[in-house]
Amino acid sequence: MTDEGSREAAHFARLSADLLPDLDPEATGERVCRLALVTVPAGDFCSLTVRRRRGRLETLAETDELAGQCDALQYELGEGPCMESALEDQPFLVPSTATDPRWPRWGPKVAELGAHGIVSVQLKAPPWQRSPEPLGAINIYCRERGVLSEEDLRRARLFAVPAAQALALTRLARGLDEAVESRHRIGLAQGILMQRFGIDPDAAFGLLERRASESNTKLRDVAAEIVAEGGLPQADNARPRG
Repeated sequence: MTDEGSREAAHFARLSADLLPDLDPEATGERVCRLALVTVPAGDFCSLTVRRRRGRLETLAETDELAGQCDALQYELGEGPCMESALEDQPFLVPSTATDPRWPRWGPKVAELGAHGIVSVQLKAPPWQRSPEPLGAINIYCRERGVLSEEDLRRARLFAVPAAQALALTRLARGLDEAVESRHRIGLAQGILMQRFGIDPDAAFGLLERRASESNTKLRDVAAEIVAEGGLPQADNARPRG
């Protein structure tokens, strides 16, 4: 391995440690954006586009307000490299946003704002993730025209692998944390109902389920309400039906 290759390998090894996930998705997103600019130093500011339900896109984090403005224009106009990267798995190198013919409305507008180049690559779902849908895209913007290169695109694509891992692990950890908290609240609510009505755990859980169904509310939210109130709402405080 050449000296340059050794330095690059060491850089990405450090990234894997620096990108350890946080329970807060925004904190992880901010770290991803910051380290993207370390990996691609020709970039001036960065944003992280994430996919939500039904393919909706939004910006999770940014290093500069201008990045968020450029992203918002893509969502508004329905065109742009970060949208296509996030949805179609195609990396983009755009040395000049003002003259690139692929996005005739978006490009000139962001050039007027001061974003003259962009590299955008998809954040692919890790193999262990249940859903194969991509997580989003990392977008590295440049204030100068003609500065970003194929080498910058290559490094961005390498960076996208640990970045996607960090984002996916954050979502997984956040989901597990919320699941544990929900189970805890449901258990507390069962205990309150058992004491209030002199019923067994199965009957208490059945009462929770009935309340959730009748009020069209999630079970965990019903449990949280009971824990907060110390019992069912006043109108429901009669002994449960057998």
